[in-house]
Amino acid sequence: MRLPGIPSNGQLTDSDCIRVRICEGRFALLIREPIREGNFIIQPKVDFDISITTVAGLLNLGYQAVAYIEASAFIYQDGKAEMNSFLFLLVLPSPKPSLADSTMMIKFGFSN
Repeated sequence: MRLPGIPSNGQLTDSDCIRVRICEGRFALLIREPIREGNFIIQPKVDFDISITTVAGLLNLGYQAVAYIEASAFIYQDGKAEMNSFLFLLVLPSPKPSLADSTMMIKFGFSN
C-alpha cells in the first residue's frame, strides 16, 4: 500500500509502500528492511497477522489492483536452501484522490 504523500512517478521502493501477503488463506502485514551484501540480500522481517476485514477496509478506502508480478527467490534458513516463488498483486493510486489513493502490494507465496 502506497504511503500517503508519496508521489506516483512509476518507481516504487520498499520504503514507498506497505506489503500485505496472503498465504494459506491468512493475511499478513510485512515490514522489511533489505540489507545488500554483494550478491546477497539479507532481509530481517517482522510480520503481523491481519484480518480480511482490515484488507477489505483498506480497499474500501481507495486501493485498486492494477498488476500481477511473478518472482522467485532462494531462501537460506537454518543451513538449508529453499526456492520460493511468489505472485505479487500491485495496487496503485489514481492521479486524484478517489477510490485509488494509494499502493498495495499483496504477495502470494508458494514453494517449489
